[in-house]
This record gives sequence, C-alpha cells and structure tokens, in this order.
Amino acid sequence: MGAASPDSGDLILVEPARPGSPVAVITINRPAALNALTRPMMISLASAFRRLAADDGVAAIVLAGRGRSFCSGVDLTAAEEVFKGDVKDPAANPVAQMELCRKPIIGAVAGFAVTAGFEIALACDILVAGRSAKFLDTHAKCVPVPQLFHSTIRLKICILHLNALTNRITARIKYALKYCIRSALSSANTSTSPKTFGIFPSWGLSQKLSRVIGPNRAREASLTCMPITAEMAEKWGLVNHVVDDNQVLNKAVEVAEAIARNNRNLVVLYKSVINDGLQLDLEHARALEQERAHNYYNGMTKEQFANMQKFIQGRSAKAPSKL
Repeated sequence: MGAASPDSGDLILVEPARPGSPVAVITINRPAALNALTRPMMISLASAFRRLAADDGVAAIVLAGRGRSFCSGVDLTAAEEVFKGDVKDPAANPVAQMELCRKPIIGAVAGFAVTAGFEIALACDILVAGRSAKFLDTHAKCVPVPQLFHSTIRLKICILHLNALTNRITARIKYALKYCIRSALSSANTSTSPKTFGIFPSWGLSQKLSRVIGPNRAREASLTCMPITAEMAEKWGLVNHVVDDNQVLNKAVEVAEAIARNNRNLVVLYKSVINDGLQLDLEHARALEQERAHNYYNGMTKEQFANMQKFIQGRSAKAPSKL
C-alpha cells in the first residue's frame, strides 16, 4: 500500500494508519455534504475495498468519515446518477465489496450514519462509535412530490408551444388558452395533497439490522425512521465501543492493529467461518466449522504441524493460570 491513494477527486482517500502500518484507513472525504455519496464515490469506495482485499501488505481496514458525519447516505441531489443502472452491479456497490473482503473491517462512526451510510456501517465487522453517533434508516420516510408533477411539465411545454405560434391563431385566443393553462399550473403547484415516495433498501439493511439488534427493535427503527443513538447502539449490541468523538479513529486503529498482530491467515479464515456460519442454523454451522478445521490441519506442512506441536507442548509445560 502506498502513502496515500486519492480516489474520485480526493473524495475517497486510502492511506496507511501510520507509516509502515499493516492497517489501511479509508476515509469518505466530503464533509461539506456530510459525506453523502455520489455514484463516482460509490464506485471508488467499492474499488478501494477491492484493491485492499488483494493487497498482501494490508491485514485490516478502518473505514471513517471526515467531519461531522460518517456517511449521510446517497446524494439525492444527484439521484438520477445514483440510481441509474443495475442496483446489483458490484462495481458500484461498496457493501458488496465489503462483504467479499476477507480482511476485517472496523468502522469508525462519528456523527450520522444514515440509510446507505447505515448499511455501510452494518457491513463492517466491528464498529467503534463516537458519543455523537446516530444510526438512522430513512428508507421509508416520505419524500414529497407535488401532485400532478408530470402534468405540470406538460402544461409548461404547452405554453412554450403557444408562444411559438404566430399566424395560426389570433392573439385573443392565444391569451385565453394561456390563462387556462396557467390556472391549471397554479393549481398543480399549490396542491395540499402531495404524492410521496420512499427508497427501497438494496444494500442489506432490511435483513442485517434485525439479525444484530433483534426483529422488534429493527422494525421500530426502520418503520418509524427513529435515530439509534450511540448509547442505544452499544446497549443493543450494534457497536463494540463508544468513545469521545475525537478518539473514534484512534480506537478503531487500535482495534485493527490488535488484529494485525495475530496470525493473518487464521484471522481471515476465522472471519470467514463466523460470517458464513451466521447464514446457517447452529447444527450446520458447527458442521461447517469442523469441516474447515479439518481442511486447515490437512493443509499444514509437516514443518507447520511440528511447530504447532512445539507451541502446544510449551504452553502445557507452563504453570496453569490462576484466573
């Protein structure tokens, strides 16, 4: 991993936690927009995880947001750009790349993690939250659309066509038609019965949250769009640590470096068996663990197996712990 790798116009930054560190830090760097994601940012974030997953010099990854927000979701001012294309496209789906990444991902959440930002947080293996952190699912929230929106557009087009007419109709008839169209336009714009729309989840929030905090809490959080505070998140098992906001990144790096000091191969295999086992019932998950343990020991060289035996024998020779 190089010193710093800017992506998407410096909006997604990738750099080591410190020089020579096996921990990589990805930073969503759009603080002025509370780290709302545009489509190029989504693609760059997905690409960053894909690159780091293939980098042998990286043992663990920290994901953070610059400024007052972890990630406030997708940028709805660029909705046409964000929602175009296939929602299943893994190249533009950072959550898909996070789920494919075999290395541990530690989320450093300070401020808001909203909707898509919440889904990105849920894709982390371990979460460190600042005291200001708020996790918020707004998929079901009403977004008003003026009634007769499409009719309004059509009416405006009619006026443009009328303005273009010259000799075909008299000025008096043209004036009367414009008056009728403008009256209809005014009625459409001042309607008190707005249509609304929501945004359907597609990055896993509807399925993951209930498995972490329980279905009843998840239903309340998602259907009422209520914020989950850092205190609630810790109590419900959503986050591992709650610290002061200015210590969030340091704590996340500390956890990542503790992981990086361990056997990297076993860390990768251990994460995999935990995550894969969560998709199964307990009986089949235990069978999966035994199968992978068998494969792990069968894959050892004679030298590796002998070293393991020496380690176990050395531990056995020590006095038992009093704990």
